Amino acid sequence: MNRAVGAETLTDVERQRFVETIDKARALLGSQFIFSAPIRDATDRLCEVRFYKDSGGQQPLAVVRIAEDGSLLPVERL
Repeated sequence: MNRAVGAETLTDVERQRFVETIDKARALLGSQFIFSAPIRDATDRLCEVRFYKDSGGQQPLAVVRIAEDGSLLPVERL
């Protein structure tokens, strides 16, 4: 359903949207608990996958789809 993408493959606009998404998450959840990576969904839409850092490693927590205008779509918990 989702595929990982490298930050270097993102357009400047997508990179900015991704950074803003991360900033919003950290403001809400605290940066020490959340790690993020860009992914694309089946429709090639930019998304953010959030990981929760625990003692056993990084566990996927949620996927956040990012709308064309940069707004966040509903979080899909994993």
